[in-house]
Amino acid sequence: MGQITLVVTSAELNYYNAGHAGEAQIALRSPSADIAPAIRDLTSKNGPNLILGGCVTLVAADPGAIWRAHNEENVEDFDTLFYLLARRPDREMRFLCDLR
Repeated sequence: MGQITLVVTSAELNYYNAGHAGEAQIALRSPSADIAPAIRDLTSKNGPNLILGGCVTLVAADPGAIWRAHNEENVEDFDTLFYLLARRPDREMRFLCDLR
């Protein structure tokens, strides 16, 4: 199982709080070597599901971020994770993950 670091940056949180909630994003950083090639190749056309900790499912369609706009079917999971990470802006959190 791979690992990835996620973070909501201060700049993103400021943008979100300025009325851009629909454009919210969670930054993807430091994928483990086993998933790094797949993360680098992500596009909106081939975005697989990123399963965090075996229970949170998000669409990953950008090598640098998970976008709320790509997660209409998973918006509750996205918002919950976004709010958790936004409690400590710029603090990175590491997750076990799988791409499917």
